[in-house]
Amino acid sequence: MQMEYLSGKKDIVFVGLNPVKEAKKAKAVFCIRSTFWEILTKAKIIEGYNADLKKCADEIFNEKKDTKYDLGYADLVPECDKKKSSDVKILDHHVPDLLLKISETNAKKIVLLSKKVATAFAEKLKIENKCPDYGFLAECKYSTHGKKFKVYVMPFPETVPIKDKHKYYKEILAK
Repeated sequence: MQMEYLSGKKDIVFVGLNPVKEAKKAKAVFCIRSTFWEILTKAKIIEGYNADLKKCADEIFNEKKDTKYDLGYADLVPECDKKKSSDVKILDHHVPDLLLKISETNAKKIVLLSKKVATAFAEKLKIENKCPDYGFLAECKYSTHGKKFKVYVMPFPETVPIKDKHKYYKEILAK
């Protein structure tokens, strides 16, 4: 199992801030609670998920099980395992390094899982809206090959107290 799911072509790549210690130990993202998988199911991005949460990411992101989309995932600051996002420092190289990896997947959509991640991407991609609302943010081009991709900002599944988060996530498939 791995913590980054960017091999092959992807339709949608989700970007989190960093893995927490429990996820690193389990070698699986979103393996502590099922909230992320429930939101993706309600948004119809996936059709269900394995009850063994340690297997979900590998099955969905690598094996394309329970989804008709090629989905990917990566953390912006993979070397940090702090639990509080305020303790995570995003360095100048993080966004360009990750964008380079994502560009190799030709992802049509990049979904940023928090406003902190979105703000870092907005600065590096020179998007005017530096403090984005949830939903569609901008259309951009990969610097490596010039293909277009759309950027979305979603509330982080675990901590942001918003009712019916899946309604935001549904927008990913709408545009």
